[in-house]
Amino acid sequence: MKANLRFLEKPVTSDEQAIAAILGTIIFAVEEKNLKLLGPLFDENATIEIISFPGRVFTREEYVDHMADAVKNIRRILYDEIVIRVSSGKTASVFYRNTIYFFNNPDPFVHRRFFRGEKKNGRWLITAMKNAQN
Repeated sequence: MKANLRFLEKPVTSDEQAIAAILGTIIFAVEEKNLKLLGPLFDENATIEIISFPGRVFTREEYVDHMADAVKNIRRILYDEIVIRVSSGKTASVFYRNTIYFFNNPDPFVHRRFFRGEKKNGRWLITAMKNAQN
């Protein structure tokens, strides 16, 4: 899987690499329109803010349902300026810039995102995802 990921700090530890793989899987799932891959990346109680609905919190299931419709117009996604911070080997904060290229618009949509992850039963899961301040 070749993902469009560019890091400010290259992931070095196995935890950082596992978290980077989550970002790569999100891109792959959206670009390939294979949304079955999205749900397992999120904790069952994850809270997710969708870019087009700032401030509104969605569940994992609502997010996947929304993305099923949204991916129809997405041509490409790029995550760059990625910074992964792991704390005590159990929690992580991930900051990145998300650039989305649409089929029907020549101008990409660029915004900053943040997610919090937790390591549960040896596996990293997204527990919260939201828009970040620019």
